[in-house]
Amino acid sequence: MMLGNFLEISVHSPDVPESVRFYQRLGFTLIPGNDTWQHAYGVMTDGRCFIGLHAFAFPGPALTFAAPELARRVATLEAAGVNFEFLKLGDDEFHELGFLLPDEQMITLLEARTFSPPNPAELGESLCGWFAEYRLPVVDRDAAAARWQALDFLEGEAPDALHDSVTVCRTGLNVGLSESRRLRGPSLVFHLPDLAPAAARLTELGIGFDHYQGARGDSLELRAPEGTRLILHAPQSHA
Repeated sequence: MMLGNFLEISVHSPDVPESVRFYQRLGFTLIPGNDTWQHAYGVMTDGRCFIGLHAFAFPGPALTFAAPELARRVATLEAAGVNFEFLKLGDDEFHELGFLLPDEQMITLLEARTFSPPNPAELGESLCGWFAEYRLPVVDRDAAAARWQALDFLEGEAPDALHDSVTVCRTGLNVGLSESRRLRGPSLVFHLPDLAPAAARLTELGIGFDHYQGARGDSLELRAPEGTRLILHAPQSHA
């Protein structure tokens, strides 16, 4: 695989402990990172969604992949039309590179994993529901999809059956490319059969959210302390 294995959604968190506490209140579990990074770092997960919290400032969110023998992948990526934003392959540094896909989505490849896979038995249940996709606002969904597919993503079925979006996927990650003007930025989309229990629990926890109602189903939208957008969606049944 050109990109390696999906690792995490990397975000800059000015206050990593504050972000950790927020996700723990939602039912996510903290996975400590290894000693790769010099900055504060931890990963929050519900078993499907992996959010890497970095004290180091960088443009993001970034979709990060673990790609062993990274230097050998450079020529293949260049042949696929990639222009690198950064490329660190020195003998005395941890190998990593980054490039942009349409609509300023950063993709980061690392030489190795920066945390160990969690034990599923040790994970709690998140009140957010089933992680459906990382949703990205795009200008032209079809042009964007073609660019993602050139990097070994496959076209999949949009989980919300939205007419203005297309989904590209690979193992461990679905990316929704949406032309919706309501989508204000990259978002983590979760599915729940019923939003009422989640709304009640968020209210108990003192976590603010916006409630939207529409023909395709209802949604709760909330923001993590570092700015990550989370959408909890109850799709409309068409049965």
